[in-house]
Amino acid sequence: MAQPLPELTNVLVSAQSPDAAVRQQAEQALEHLRASQPAAYLAALAAELGGEQKPAEARQIAGLILKNALDAPSAVQKVKKRNGGGGRRWRGRG
Repeated sequence: MAQPLPELTNVLVSAQSPDAAVRQQAEQALEHLRASQPAAYLAALAAELGGEQKPAEARQIAGLILKNALDAPSAVQKVKKRNGGGGRRWRGRG
């Protein structure tokens, strides 16, 4: 099983804080982890989600982040479809 990233539970809980400054700092930390260690980040989120001893709010946000990460390719496809198939509108110009 993947080793959780240090303090991930606290960062996930802080990402839901009503205090905007705390929430923004946590969101920046999550974005940094996602950009710098994407595989470890996703593995740690999965471990967080599956950790029955973890706080429910941390598990919920971990699950939401994972769902959004896994759904991202379909979001790109939706944009392409909405824009007429991705580049098709540019083919006739020139």
